[in-house]
Amino acid sequence: MPNLAKKVSCREGFTLIELIVVFSIMAMISGVGFASLVAYSRSQALSQAVANVKSAVEQAKFNALSNVVRPSSCTTTSTLVSYKLIFCGTNAACTAEGITDTHGYLIQVNCGVQSTTIFRQKVLSPLSVSSTCANVTYLATNANFSSSSSPPCTVTVSGYGNTKQVIINSLGQTQ
Repeated sequence: MPNLAKKVSCREGFTLIELIVVFSIMAMISGVGFASLVAYSRSQALSQAVANVKSAVEQAKFNALSNVVRPSSCTTTSTLVSYKLIFCGTNAACTAEGITDTHGYLIQVNCGVQSTTIFRQKVLSPLSVSSTCANVTYLATNANFSSSSSPPCTVTVSGYGNTKQVIINSLGQTQ
C-alpha cells in the first residue's frame, strides 16, 4: 500500500514559463485592442466635427429661410437681414467670443446695423477648422447664399493627421 501512494502524484498549478507565455499573449492582444480603440476614437472625433460644421451651415440656412429670430437678437425697430456663419481665424467677432485661431465658428444674426452671436462652436485641439471663405451669409428674404469669396466654399476640418472637407456650393448647400 505505501508504494501505491508514491506512484500516484498530482501535478498542481502551472509552471512559470506557461504563465509568462499566457500573460505575454494577453498583453499583446490588449495592446493591439487599445491602439485600435484610440484610432477609432480619433476618427469619430473628426467625423463629429465635420457633422457639426454641416449642421451649423444648415441651421443658418434654415433660420434665414424661416425668418426665425430670437426675441433678444433684434430690437422691435430693426428687421432681420441675414444669418452669417463665420469661420474663425483672425476674425474680431470670434476673438470677442473667446475663440482664437482656427478652433471654431459662429452664427450671427444681422438685424440692420446690429449683429448678435446666437451660436458658437469651439473645436478642441488638435482639431481645427479652416475655410476658403471667412464667412457664409444667407439672406433672410430668400436665403440666397453669398460668401466672402467666390463659391464653392471649402471648409477643411483637420486633426490627428487626417483631413475631411465640407463643400458649400453656389446654392449654399453642403456636400
